[in-house]
Amino acid sequence: MSKKRANTIGSLTPPTNLIASGMWSLGEVDVSLRSSIWPTVVDGLLLFFDAGNLNSYPGSGTVVQDVSRSRGSGTLVNGTNYTFAANNAGYFTFDGTNDYISINNTISSLTDFTIEIWFYVTTSDTTSYRHIWVGGAPQMRFGDTGFGNRLQIGIDTTIANGCFNISLTKALALNTWRHVIWTRTAGVNRLYLGSIQQNLAQGTSTTYNLTSFTNATAVTFTNTFWGNSSLPLLGRMPVLRIYNRALNQTEITANYNQLRGRYGV
Repeated sequence: MSKKRANTIGSLTPPTNLIASGMWSLGEVDVSLRSSIWPTVVDGLLLFFDAGNLNSYPGSGTVVQDVSRSRGSGTLVNGTNYTFAANNAGYFTFDGTNDYISINNTISSLTDFTIEIWFYVTTSDTTSYRHIWVGGAPQMRFGDTGFGNRLQIGIDTTIANGCFNISLTKALALNTWRHVIWTRTAGVNRLYLGSIQQNLAQGTSTTYNLTSFTNATAVTFTNTFWGNSSLPLLGRMPVLRIYNRALNQTEITANYNQLRGRYGV
């Protein structure tokens, strides 16, 4: 018998901006009210997967629905699993071998964007890349030994100097929920962890002397994976959001604060 998620509305105020924008129907808003969840920042939202929202994932099956206005979907591949958790904190689990969620939306020619993910590392290997999100050459991942096993992003991760790292390693990320956001505006790329902007080190350097890096190449996210068919994260991921603009600090903090209680952060 399947488990039921929280079903309490309490004193919540309906998210009328979602209804007015045409993003969600009244029925979907009702379900999300009962789950006590809806997106804090709607403007520019192109993709939104949430394992804790019944509109996005009902708890079984291989399809996760995009609950942004885009109305896309994703497919759980190679046995990617779902785990129920109280307080709407369900999540997808990735085995580190070949589990991923294929994103069926095509997001074309983005110059500005935000990629937002919650993740949890369950095993800290020290040899391999561990992919969190792959949009072709642009990637978010933990590097291998050569990169010090650090969390990194890059528009062109096929070359070492196209990778930009923060000091968070797989070992430091172990058994803790983390919230990461990558923004780009006017070609300037920034990374935030727990809503705090991080200093970056380029390539294999361990000198974190960059507040951002510049790469304005327009990107089209096709064959996009949450996780990856090769060396995905060994861990859990419940939420993925992609916007067609860079969120500002106030919005980043709002999104972080919205869900941190769900994960006990």
